[in-house]
Amino acid sequence: MPWSETEPFVGHVPTSRLRLASRRLTRLHPAQIADLVEAASHNEGEEILQAVGHDKELEADVFEELNDEHQVEFLKERSDEEVAGVLARMASDDAADLLLEIEQDRRIPVLNLLPAAKQLKVKRLLGYNPSTAGGLMNPDFAALPADATIGEALAQLRQSELAPAQLLTLWVIDAHGHLAGSVLASELLRGPERAVVTSLIETAVPMVSPETELPEVARLMADFNLLAIPVIDSDEKPLGVVAFDDVLELLLPDQWRRRAGGARE
Repeated sequence: MPWSETEPFVGHVPTSRLRLASRRLTRLHPAQIADLVEAASHNEGEEILQAVGHDKELEADVFEELNDEHQVEFLKERSDEEVAGVLARMASDDAADLLLEIEQDRRIPVLNLLPAAKQLKVKRLLGYNPSTAGGLMNPDFAALPADATIGEALAQLRQSELAPAQLLTLWVIDAHGHLAGSVLASELLRGPERAVVTSLIETAVPMVSPETELPEVARLMADFNLLAIPVIDSDEKPLGVVAFDDVLELLLPDQWRRRAGGARE
């Protein structure tokens, strides 16, 4: 970014304001905003998060990108209700991870403040080892009935509230609730609308159990060139999906995770 386009977040004059927020801050990717927060002082980081906080969904996305230390730092002074509000908007797997990072005596009160559906998902995730497929998976994923036509599947996707990245791979479920395979969203767009989605399944999709360790999950995803891999129970019914970015995040060395440069002293 050219210096001519930069503006200070917090100046030495008490009346300085975060002018970047309304003009450029919300146009940045959440990971870029997290970079700024992590490289800033605590007060500067608070000011950035306050500006982002006008968009609650963006605020949750930024917290997902912050490392554990900074997540705890910027939630420490918030009330249990405010912490629960952030967790409620985060992906369930990220919310479960963050819940384990906050003070132990606050975990149950915060968990009890989550919406019932979110609370149930987080409780289930907390039962798995964080370094296994069960601990990495997101229980929210795009599922299509095996007898659906491509036209019906596209109509379902248009109404989905899942994040765009979660709609890249779609999981086909048969009448018994078993995983029949997967299709890519791009394949739906190129197929005839009256065709059945199962006609697009060409190869069997690899699956893992909740107990599968991270290295094996990573190996399978690399071998099969997968954006995501399903986690199934003993009856081959899907429990959740592990995305490649969640695997990559754990495999990357800590010093590679941020591009922002020098951390605060």
